[in-house]
Amino acid sequence: MPYGYIPYEKTHYKVNRHSFKKRRIIISAIIILAVAIIAAGIFFAIRVHNDDILSSTDDGTADSSQLLSVVGAQSPLEKSYVPMLCDCEGFRVNVLVEDSLSQMILDAAAKGIKLKIKSAYVSYEEQNILYEETLSQYLNDAKLSKVRAEAEAQKQTPIAGCSEAQTGLLIDFDLSETSAKAFVQRECVNYGFVLRYPNGKEGITHKTSSDTLYRYVGVDNAKKMRAYDMCLEEYNDYLLKQGSQN
Repeated sequence: MPYGYIPYEKTHYKVNRHSFKKRRIIISAIIILAVAIIAAGIFFAIRVHNDDILSSTDDGTADSSQLLSVVGAQSPLEKSYVPMLCDCEGFRVNVLVEDSLSQMILDAAAKGIKLKIKSAYVSYEEQNILYEETLSQYLNDAKLSKVRAEAEAQKQTPIAGCSEAQTGLLIDFDLSETSAKAFVQRECVNYGFVLRYPNGKEGITHKTSSDTLYRYVGVDNAKKMRAYDMCLEEYNDYLLKQGSQN
């Protein structure tokens, strides 16, 4: 046999080829498994992150900017905006309000006071219907031009996207009973609520005053707003100035 020559062996070649295919299948399986594990890990991480966000919202740990947001013509809500909602006394409310509102109603009941809700969260579509109904009433007034009718209607019922009822943080209480009205006026700040459109602040809120519409802002904010005799717009300006001075 000449030096360096290795004769061709058909059986040996088949064995090596079979081993190569087997290794390739094993390597492919390992790669697929690794990709699947990584994908599952990413999915789990995203799921946990989202759950953490929802949990923090349910616990009422939202930042002040959400609780103190002013909704209006200068800062309207997107048509697609829908807050996280829950049921309270048969009405939909922002989850941030649920515990405080429920406790307020329970404490009132303990004093023999039936505290009722007239309305709470309103969707974009519902707000649009409410505005059109109010506008039609003003348009029927022959003394008002269309522009004046629209302006007056918006003072009473904001157009869709400009109503804080869409945040689920604004509660309209039934305060027809004297005891209920007195309780809410006296105790509201202890539950994080303030009168949203107080009498005498129309030039600032650009809304008709109301003694039944209360906005949830959190206990600390509510107590400060009462102490400073500020409406929400004034309080936001105050915080802005305080922040610029620090």
